[in-house]
Amino acid sequence: MKGNIKKIIILGFIVLLIIGIAWHEFEIKDRKYKAVYSMNDYKSENIEQIKDLDNNTQIEQNFICEYDDLGKIYILLNLNNTTDNEYYTLIKIKNENGDIITEKKVYSETLEKNSLVNVEFPKQKNSKGKEYKICISFNNVQGKSENFSINYSNKSILENRQLYINNEKQNGCIVFQDLYINYNNIIVFIIVIFVILVIMILLAYYIYKQTDLTTEKLYLYIMPIILIMFLIFMPTFKNHDEVFHYTRIYDITQGNLVTNMVHDKPGAYIPKNMFELIKDNSIEVGYEDIKKQFAYNCKEEQENVLVDMATTAVYSPVQYIPQALGAIISKITNNLGIMLYMARLFNLLFALVIIYFAIKIMPYGKNILLILSLLPISIEGFSSMSPDCITISVCFLFIAYILNLLENKNKKICIKDKILLFIMGIVIALCKIVYLPIVGLLLILQKDKYKNKKDQILTNIIIIGIPIILSLMWIYMASNYLAVYKNGETSLQLFSILQNPIEYIETLFYTINFKGIEYINSMLGIEIGWDEMIKLYSIVPITFLILLAFVSITDKDIKNVFNKYQKVIIILVILAVICLIFTSLYIQWTSVDSNIIEGIQGRYFIPIMPLVLLILGGSLKIYNNYNNETINKILGVSIVLLYSYIFIMMFINNI
Repeated sequence: MKGNIKKIIILGFIVLLIIGIAWHEFEIKDRKYKAVYSMNDYKSENIEQIKDLDNNTQIEQNFICEYDDLGKIYILLNLNNTTDNEYYTLIKIKNENGDIITEKKVYSETLEKNSLVNVEFPKQKNSKGKEYKICISFNNVQGKSENFSINYSNKSILENRQLYINNEKQNGCIVFQDLYINYNNIIVFIIVIFVILVIMILLAYYIYKQTDLTTEKLYLYIMPIILIMFLIFMPTFKNHDEVFHYTRIYDITQGNLVTNMVHDKPGAYIPKNMFELIKDNSIEVGYEDIKKQFAYNCKEEQENVLVDMATTAVYSPVQYIPQALGAIISKITNNLGIMLYMARLFNLLFALVIIYFAIKIMPYGKNILLILSLLPISIEGFSSMSPDCITISVCFLFIAYILNLLENKNKKICIKDKILLFIMGIVIALCKIVYLPIVGLLLILQKDKYKNKKDQILTNIIIIGIPIILSLMWIYMASNYLAVYKNGETSLQLFSILQNPIEYIETLFYTINFKGIEYINSMLGIEIGWDEMIKLYSIVPITFLILLAFVSITDKDIKNVFNKYQKVIIILVILAVICLIFTSLYIQWTSVDSNIIEGIQGRYFIPIMPLVLLILGGSLKIYNNYNNETINKILGVSIVLLYSYIFIMMFINNI
């Protein structure tokens, strides 16, 4: 009884902590407010500065409230802390009666150029239609200062907004934004948080009460729910490069497996209205935009627009098979929203099935594969239109299949095994050449797995050699796209490596030293979404790092499973993939004058992480008394509670 009370208290503390963090994030992101316009609505060509400010300067901005419950104002101050004295700006907000409802001192030392100052005050219940004033004055300024100014727009965003400087009427208004309490958002926020916590706590309780909890069962309990919820809480085109991936998928559904060259550039023709729906403010897209996508009829006649495909033309069509299949099947509906989500859904189902079989046949390190599959950046790839889905899942399956053959001492490689390995090898090779060395894991299999020496050599040549040839063929085909994309820099970078290999190696190590922690954080989930817009903070990568270390150390089955030769091959595969990742981005993405390799992201290393953790975990001589069921319960409950937090943070960013 005491044990259950202790667990309930711990669970309650975690839930309260999640709610507290969520509410804090909800507030600092201003999700409890609504605005008539955003700061981005001010046109840069209309922005000027109010200069020559001194202690006698009085700025007064009048505005009529658009809604009730005025609660916050943002003001853009263009001030520099370059003066010798410490001046400060005094901001007062007055109501329609001239009463001061709040005032704020903004000191010079806290300001930078284009500082957005937040002025918050008790909500004004019946503010709609009433006139409020922003009064700005300056103190401790020595004479007329040229070191600071205030941004204003010579054209007001709304009518009935008047600017006065020293009681003289001006054209335009200062750059500011008035915010009003949004009760609808607050209610939706509370309801959604409640629903997420109820679902995830019930799932955690269900996992905790299970007996004979295997990794495969745990995967089936957790993965489908997390994938579906991620699909819901991340609107289309908010994942990494999803706009570009969809244009490639759409082009494939039109019968263009290879991107056409139009006017000497890789491009595709997309219906104009469709393209407008998918390209506008992809990072800012919300659920209102999803409604527009579902309201769009693809069958309506319209003109096409040419879309630049430079970033995705280099990708093989193999990487888009699940997504394109979903989009093709859903074309009968002529509904853009259905096509988008069917493409996502088929990607999701592919990952769900392939990784399940990978975990099922994995002889040891099953939990390593499970956690790597559940990393937020992995889930983002699986539940979006990203080609990362097929790349990661097939690499995991290939690794699991090889290790299964290695562990099964009495089994010889049959025709079925060779065909499956051959197909997976081709898929890996045509996904990204940087992962081609993974196919080399075939070399760790014992000689007695084959009928004879000839069978071993022939099998290795076919399964390793043909994917290499196909990969090189695709590189040759895609080289036209690379040349266009890099404007000739590709050959220069390649020549630089060949001419100065030592200098390139120094650049590689400098990049790892400079950005290594960033790669680890991004791989483990410190932030997700296009432009890394959803910040999950250190709690997520630290938790996943602890879980990965925990399962690597506690898995007794991975201790000393590889001999020295096999370890050497695996380490060479890991190093080869890492080198290819850096080299490919150096050639394709890095500018000639850069001293670091640009474009590397942590998610690129996920396909080889099972090998890295098996080598590290197998080398640690730490033993424990945990049984597999206990470990799986710890993993299941921890991951479910962590994803409660992740989904809430995603919702806050998308509301």
